[in-house]
Amino acid sequence: MVMNVSGPPWVVDIPAGNALALTAAQVQAVQQLTIPGDDDRSFLSTLVIVRSGMTAAEINTAISTALGASTIGGEIVFLPGTHSLNASIFFPHNASVRFRPGAIIKPVSGGTYTAGAMFLCNTTNGTSWVVSNPNIRGTVFDGCRFDNSDAPSIQVGMLIAGAPILISNCQSLFSWFYAKTTGNYIDQFVIQHGMSSYPRGANYQVELSNLGDGVRISMAFFGDNGDDVLGVKLTACQGGCIDSCVQGRILLTNSRNVSISNRHGENCGDIELNNSDAVLDNCFFWRRTTPRVKITGAATGRRTVVLRKCLFVYMLGSGSDYNYTPGFDVQTRSGVDLVIDNCLGVVSQNGGLDESQQHAIRICQDDGSTEVAAFANYAAILTRRCTLKGYELVPEKHSAWFGSGSVGTWPTLLSTNKTPWRAASGTYYYHAALIFDRVRGLGVLNTGTERSIAVTNG
Repeated sequence: MVMNVSGPPWVVDIPAGNALALTAAQVQAVQQLTIPGDDDRSFLSTLVIVRSGMTAAEINTAISTALGASTIGGEIVFLPGTHSLNASIFFPHNASVRFRPGAIIKPVSGGTYTAGAMFLCNTTNGTSWVVSNPNIRGTVFDGCRFDNSDAPSIQVGMLIAGAPILISNCQSLFSWFYAKTTGNYIDQFVIQHGMSSYPRGANYQVELSNLGDGVRISMAFFGDNGDDVLGVKLTACQGGCIDSCVQGRILLTNSRNVSISNRHGENCGDIELNNSDAVLDNCFFWRRTTPRVKITGAATGRRTVVLRKCLFVYMLGSGSDYNYTPGFDVQTRSGVDLVIDNCLGVVSQNGGLDESQQHAIRICQDDGSTEVAAFANYAAILTRRCTLKGYELVPEKHSAWFGSGSVGTWPTLLSTNKTPWRAASGTYYYHAALIFDRVRGLGVLNTGTERSIAVTNG
């Protein structure tokens, strides 16, 4: 294929009839294009164009021929159409892969996929890199639509990388994983604006091992109609951010200085911090029967975890999503400094978007069932601010206001049409009281009238 390049202005002219009908031989030709940068200086780029209908072998040959010996790098562009590939695609650490709108990548039954991956960057086996310490930035994997819906039993995922690549605006369907890294040390690995729908198997969709500094995962979605999905697993990460993600379990192992912020977690919203230091900031959780935040690991490992403005929401309603008794919100352990800053339990209705009441969160020990008494005894105050060293409270002064003696009763608590009644059937009479020191029995009695409610078990 002959490309005529002229400029400025810079124009790439593909002869008529070749734009969408490139032969394998044409694709394999190395096309050297001089393209101006933003600073009006030019750089040399190698372009490999992949059309629908090419085999995996043809694509790999084209990439190897054009980029195998290049120290400059280049781009691989998948044109619109369905690309059914029977083997993995390999590309070097200094090559970007871009998918034009309408390009769909599909695995096929009987295919051979190295390490179970459709794409592999700077690795030929999925576990070690080809070029060591590829300290290069600007390489992207952008716009991929990986669709395994035709045969979800094919155990293949989207990408394994042995370089600090930027994965952007990619979607996987019925994938066995979204993105992994090799076992090598990699800094500044970035995933943004991604989606993994209907994931398969027991793998984390994003699993980054032996990570270095500056990891960022933002605006990603992991889910499939509420099932328990394994979202993100970071191992040995020394500084990173998981921001504005929706759904999917998160597991940090042997990691430090990782922040998880602005996260929305419903059914599959658990976060486990195993021998890790982390900050959870402004995260939303549906309350469940087991703790949504679990701090685990060896008691001898000193760690610090900060929970700031996290909400644990129980919504009144009907159906299986509401027919349960909420359990503890946070599970901690010995050897951990746990800092609580304005974290609240919420009882709400209508999806939690309008009328609601706030109360203290519940914290348990590492057995998942024994409450941390030092917190529970003064939970209404400590849920606003406190520090726990293991299961003991760090003493500090707290100011609290308990009102004028009138305790308001939320109208929806007078009816059981939103949630099942689990005690014995009958008519119950009660007054409300606010207890702010259950150890000494100090509190404020309600000055209002007696209430009653007739309820039936179940």
